Amino acid sequence: MNKFEEFKSVHAQEIVNIQEMLRRELSDEPELLITQAKECEALYGRSLFLLAKANSYLDQAEWERLPHPSKLMTAMDRRTSIKSSCAPERELRDIIEGLTNATKSRIMLCSTLLNYMRDLYVSQPHLPKPSEAK
Repeated sequence: MNKFEEFKSVHAQEIVNIQEMLRRELSDEPELLITQAKECEALYGRSLFLLAKANSYLDQAEWERLPHPSKLMTAMDRRTSIKSSCAPERELRDIIEGLTNATKSRIMLCSTLLNYMRDLYVSQPHLPKPSEAK
């Protein structure tokens, strides 16, 4: 098993955990929303690490699989050859990059929701808080 395949198998569960976190609905309860935001922040940090590693494996694969120049191969042929031979590394990198961006967006959404809740209950103190409405 090469280093990339080992990386992929070792961190597969972390990728699944990030995907599962993104599938969960955000809470209307500020305390629970804060907990969810903290979980997002931790997974965001971890996804940045995974993205950096995936990028390094992609760069390394592109270098190792770079075809030697020849008169029969155009520059476009070489680029296409590199892209196709590095498809597994690029796919994993793209997945992790998408999850990283989605996690960052979720953190911003949590922050926006918390600010909205704060503003709503400060400006209209007569409203019941979500925990009191039930």
